[in-house]
Amino acid sequence: AFGALGEVDVAGGEACDVVIGPAEDGGYYLIGMGVVHGGLFEGVEWGTERVLAQTLARAEAMGLRVRLLQTLRDVDDVADLEVWNRCCRSEWRVEVAGLAEEGARKCNEGASGEKLT
Repeated sequence: AFGALGEVDVAGGEACDVVIGPAEDGGYYLIGMGVVHGGLFEGVEWGTERVLAQTLARAEAMGLRVRLLQTLRDVDDVADLEVWNRCCRSEWRVEVAGLAEEGARKCNEGASGEKLT
């Protein structure tokens, strides 16, 4: 959940500035920030196995607090998509449907929990 002043609180963890879901190939499948830190991506060699390491080094240099999530396989090409289709597609659809429903509910509520519609 996003907290005040652009800090991110990840389920039971300490507040941080950036949340990254590392991918098995050295990149990441997710990056989240409460406030955009554009400089975080300067000098990153996209499409290489060094993306995560370079992003983490930039975050450290910028004094950003980073929280890493579980390392997972991401989808970069057709071969990865075929693997995802075989093993994860039905599970993902269920999760996304639940997240979409929860997101829609929150979008229709104000900060106090009152309905906006």
